[in-house]
Amino acid sequence: MKIFNIFFEKVKENYILLFCIYFVTIFLDTTTLRIDFPILETVCKIIRYIIYSLFIIRTIIVLPDIKKNVIKLKISKENIVILTFILLFIISIIGNFVITGEKRLIFLSLVLIASYNVDYDKIIKNMMKLQIILTTFIVALSIMGITQNYIVYRGIECRYSLGFGYTTSLAQLVLFSILLAIYGKEFKLDIIEIFYIQLINLFTYFITDSRAEFIFLEFIIISSFIYNIGVLNKIEKIKKYVSKTFVYTFWTYPVLSFFIIYLYPVGDIFEKINKILSNRLLQSYNILKQYGVKLFGNNIEFIGNGIVDKLKYGPNVASNYVNNEYLQLLFLYGMLFICIFVILVTIMLINLERKGKYKEIFVCFIYLTFGLLNPRIINLIYSPIPFILMHEIIKCLKKEE
Repeated sequence: MKIFNIFFEKVKENYILLFCIYFVTIFLDTTTLRIDFPILETVCKIIRYIIYSLFIIRTIIVLPDIKKNVIKLKISKENIVILTFILLFIISIIGNFVITGEKRLIFLSLVLIASYNVDYDKIIKNMMKLQIILTTFIVALSIMGITQNYIVYRGIECRYSLGFGYTTSLAQLVLFSILLAIYGKEFKLDIIEIFYIQLINLFTYFITDSRAEFIFLEFIIISSFIYNIGVLNKIEKIKKYVSKTFVYTFWTYPVLSFFIIYLYPVGDIFEKINKILSNRLLQSYNILKQYGVKLFGNNIEFIGNGIVDKLKYGPNVASNYVNNEYLQLLFLYGMLFICIFVILVTIMLINLERKGKYKEIFVCFIYLTFGLLNPRIINLIYSPIPFILMHEIIKCLKKEE
């Protein structure tokens, strides 16, 4: 009995360690190592299910604490509304699983619930370190020829993946690991650090030809420079106004995304936007026309330009991938899920804005805006947004005022 108690205590105390192991397994699945060494995919899957089992154990351990805190919640209109949204969110996830058989949201929920009472800053710090270490490791393996360098051609330009299944994966990992590293330093960078980051951004763009990632990292660099020279401290009102504007207009992201693809057949300006966005609007419109919008989502297989899809379907297969995260969530998980997700994220942003957490708001702004072009918001390889969302919603429920 004592051995079991020690085991349960270790599981409860070592969420970060378990998450790090889990992170490595999902990270390796995005690399070309799974193609060159097929056994690795099986090993990662086995390890992942062991970690899921430990997450279940930790969830069971912390469940009494969660139950106690829910019972102790102050009965207010705000809490009732939030709890109602959470209940609908759970219904949307279960409904999607029952109808489509998709387990992604179930596993994501398990990872998040198991993190109860773990500071999300610790999770972000470890996520950032793993992103940097593992990205460097995979790139080194590719350069040494141990794993392949998948290449995609854009006209006469070559886009190199340096060990990843998609050419954009390297650029995105560079973008987000630098963002999280800057966040960890509270955006306090010296000129030399900014210079090095600029060199890394230019080199990554030269290798991957990923324009969106380059532009977003340039924006982060410029914002960090402005912050460090003290301009924002002199214009505090503008900083608050910009943050509040983003917080209260975030809901327009999914709404405008849907109406733009819905109006795509009108042509003219939408065809021009589609060309600029590398056929993103047309592919999204075709999915809308084929599957429609359902309450609990659809069972859709998205085919992109990654190495796994090319090997499975051939080099000439047409892509039907929806790059807009909000539209992808709508098509895959349904109208109920995306509506409640946007509402809960808005509540999170309002909570952060009320507490003056502008650095967290800036990080959320980057991820949530980038989601208009690439689906990375709820992908734990790249984004800590799900952890911030869950922990801030809990804080919002538990607050006394």
